[in-house]
Amino acid sequence: MTLADAVSLLPLGIAAVCILLAFLPPYTGIRRAVKTEGTVVRSAEQRIWRNGSEITAYAPVVRYRTKTGERTVTLRRFVPEWQYRHRAGEQVTVCYSAVQEEDVCILEQGGWRQGVLLTLGVGTLLAWIVLRVMY
Repeated sequence: MTLADAVSLLPLGIAAVCILLAFLPPYTGIRRAVKTEGTVVRSAEQRIWRNGSEITAYAPVVRYRTKTGERTVTLRRFVPEWQYRHRAGEQVTVCYSAVQEEDVCILEQGGWRQGVLLTLGVGTLLAWIVLRVMY
């Protein structure tokens, strides 16, 4: 294989990596993570300063079952109202730490990360195919 052949296959490698990364689970930062189902009980409010003004930020309060019992925890990440999207009664997939069961996060389904990576991967693959057929 010559260098020109390797370079011409580079877009295939980029497309494969993007598509693979789109389907990998996101990094949660939780040690010894355990995945389970939970329910958003309500929203917690907190006043925060953002860009020089005080705004109300929201975080979901989630109830989930662990090996030692049921827990109800307020997530640590508060976001402005326009970014907040969880509603009371909503079923969510949560990930909690087997070491410290209060350490929890919501595993988002899809999201912008997956969309961007799939668009890049499939777009690169289609462009490579079209250019191969044309030339």
